[in-house]
Amino acid sequence: MPKTIKNKYYENLTFDKLMEAHKKARKGKGYRKEVIMFNLKQEEYIMYLLEALKNKTYKHGGYKVFYITEPKLRKIEKSRYIDRIVHRWLVLFFGTGSKNSS
Repeated sequence: MPKTIKNKYYENLTFDKLMEAHKKARKGKGYRKEVIMFNLKQEEYIMYLLEALKNKTYKHGGYKVFYITEPKLRKIEKSRYIDRIVHRWLVLFFGTGSKNSS
């Protein structure tokens, strides 16, 4: 019988879990302006994000598109930092993308 996640969403939607996702999302990116600005008011932003997810009013902010040419021409689509925190929280919530999964 398949597992359901009906009530697990709100159990795993906590300030601490979102803060953990923020810490994982910023790893190796602490020098970027967007991350530095987020860190200045991180508790406020995490609380805003928590309320938006609980109230189901959160919307993904879209992507910023740019190109790089080294070592070859590539199109890059980057989401806002707060959206990357939600992506990271979903990975923690669903347990996907771990190094130990086979």
